[in-house]
Amino acid sequence: MRRRATEEWLFEAARNALSRTLEKHSTYFFLGDFSYFGDASRPVAIVIPLSSLPLEAMTFTLGDSTTVVEGPGRRIYDFRETAELFRSDDVVAPFSLSNRGGFQAHFIEVQLWDKFPLQLDSLVL
Repeated sequence: MRRRATEEWLFEAARNALSRTLEKHSTYFFLGDFSYFGDASRPVAIVIPLSSLPLEAMTFTLGDSTTVVEGPGRRIYDFRETAELFRSDDVVAPFSLSNRGGFQAHFIEVQLWDKFPLQLDSLVL
């Protein structure tokens, strides 16, 4: 129930933010390289360059969307807004993009709303 409510909120918020028709469900993943930390529930990591994804089909949450949806200031960001957050640095400073230094409690989640073909030569497994 919690995941379904989150996905419904994500869909409506992304449709408004991107101002276009979307796939009903997104693919979501973390922003950054999280392949350095062993996690039995996620035994393999695929690293995809963000530049290889369609910018007009991405939204971002500052944290896991399931947690964000329950917060008082819940919102999603499009690519342009996310880039602006990185320019200011204050907002994204608590979020980690790599867990080389150990387990990360805060991360940025990316939601991809379109299906796209993966170019295997651009992936790091």
